[in-house]
Amino acid sequence: MYTVPKSVAVRAGQSGGIVMREDLGLQGYGEWEIRRLSASLVQVRRGAYCLEPPTTPEAMHVLMARAALKSHCDSQFLSHASAALAWGLPLFRVDLARVHLSRDRGQRAKTTPGIRYHNYPVIPEDQTHQLPNVRVTAATRTVIDCAVTLPTDSAVVIVDAALHRGMTSLSHLSERVSAMTRRKGLSAARRVLALADIKAESPGESRLRLLLGDLGIHVVSQAVINDGARTLARADFRIRDSRVLIEFDGRAKYKDDPERYHWEEKQRHDLLVAAGYEVVRVVWAQLEDPQAVKRAIDQALTRSRR
Repeated sequence: MYTVPKSVAVRAGQSGGIVMREDLGLQGYGEWEIRRLSASLVQVRRGAYCLEPPTTPEAMHVLMARAALKSHCDSQFLSHASAALAWGLPLFRVDLARVHLSRDRGQRAKTTPGIRYHNYPVIPEDQTHQLPNVRVTAATRTVIDCAVTLPTDSAVVIVDAALHRGMTSLSHLSERVSAMTRRKGLSAARRVLALADIKAESPGESRLRLLLGDLGIHVVSQAVINDGARTLARADFRIRDSRVLIEFDGRAKYKDDPERYHWEEKQRHDLLVAAGYEVVRVVWAQLEDPQAVKRAIDQALTRSRR
């Protein structure tokens, strides 16, 4: 099997994992050598390769985005879902087949396979230097772009995460949306901002909160539960005017030390039950069956009233 030269691997490491065909030519490789070398690499897009196959769709999209930037001039910026990934924001049910690019002057660009061009101009305020070697829209602009174009639940997941991490603020987002003109989707963005919650700690919590709202169940997020002078726990949600708590169980927190976390969760659960609370746990699969979630909550409310 052909071994990738060390110089190519080093170059890929310096370029965010990307090997460009044109760079191989600049390094002195001839056409035959490039064809032989590319057969040992993983094609990301035309003329762009990586050393190893990406393990997730998100990782593949990041490589596609880096390759797209390398083939465009400095006036192009990663935007929308591509920028959200660059910022490390979580995505939920977002199509990753195409890279999103926006220009600083808003010109129309030719159609390119695998790339979606956006015309709303990227003004200086919307550009950032916080992510080295990546031309990407600033966090606030990225969040607004996603709120304008994505379905509500997908957009709320991104907005919640950005707010919780302190990457932007609700007031700043609202001001920017109000200042925008002649842009489609601003009413959708306002609806998304109205549903956002800085307290959400995971995409699962964001989705569960939206589901509860759709069911007409009014909750307090990250509710601190006290028993006299003692704090028992902090619950993901507490149904207003009740002793029913709702917890989202995404299992991610159990990865490092599952035995310890299961034991701590059991102790926490027992404390809450002993204090007279009903606890409803919701997992990812149940989010696809809102009526099942409602039945579990209704049963808990009935038990709590006894």
